[in-house]
Amino acid sequence: MPVKIKGAPGGEGGDAPGGSGGTWRRLYLVRHGEVAYFCADGRPADPWEVSLNANGKAQADRFATALSGCGAELLMTSAVPRAIQTAAILAAGMNLTPVVDACWNELRPGDLAAFPPARLHGVIVDAYRRAAEPGACFFGGEGFADFARRAGDALEHRLTSRSWSTAVVVTHDPVLRFLVARCLGLGLGACGFSSTNPDASM
Repeated sequence: MPVKIKGAPGGEGGDAPGGSGGTWRRLYLVRHGEVAYFCADGRPADPWEVSLNANGKAQADRFATALSGCGAELLMTSAVPRAIQTAAILAAGMNLTPVVDACWNELRPGDLAAFPPARLHGVIVDAYRRAAEPGACFFGGEGFADFARRAGDALEHRLTSRSWSTAVVVTHDPVLRFLVARCLGLGLGACGFSSTNPDASM
């Protein structure tokens, strides 16, 4: 999913419309490849340690082909293994070294094991829709306001750099939802009304 965002004045990207003195940057948002969040016996796997499965590696290969000519000068990834693995596959075709930044990490949940897999998607989306409420947390885990601050700070930090006009970030569904909402000028509450698909997240 490519988005165009306004960066710092005097950068290397093209001039922003209207003569505002800023620059436009192209940022490709890539969700990590597929992983198995549940073991064969139905027990939840550790989401911070799971690796790409065969389909996830194939997805990353397709992403690498699609992005090989995008002209990116910067490739970023979260510090979570599945994102690092995806970025490594992309890097091979882009001649770039991934920059690992924990600010792009997954929204850390509380206890999701209490919910059966069939209900998990619904309760997660409901949590997103409540994200803008004061004190809202992701199932007792990371607060949405803290999450938005770290992801927003990561974006602003990169936008102050004049070293790139096109970049790729490999991250996670909640971060992608937040970044899309942010680029549309919407708040945290909009995160519940967007979604990402591993085969269509560029």
